[in-house]
Amino acid sequence: MHIDKRKYAYLTFVENKKKKTRADHSYVALVTSDCEVFMFTEEELNRASMRAFKNQEDINVINVNYEVIIES
Repeated sequence: MHIDKRKYAYLTFVENKKKKTRADHSYVALVTSDCEVFMFTEEELNRASMRAFKNQEDINVINVNYEVIIES
């Protein structure tokens, strides 16, 4: 699978509004700078975190600055 580089992404929790019998109640959504959305279960994120911990030499950390706009 090839995923293009993004400028930034953020994580947010989303409720599963049309939950089926065995589905999770919520997901973690990763939203990229070009508005592509990926949704993960908690278990999938735990597995990804363990993979990152075991393969730290493969991690390429970049410095990201966020501008927060609060509308009232």
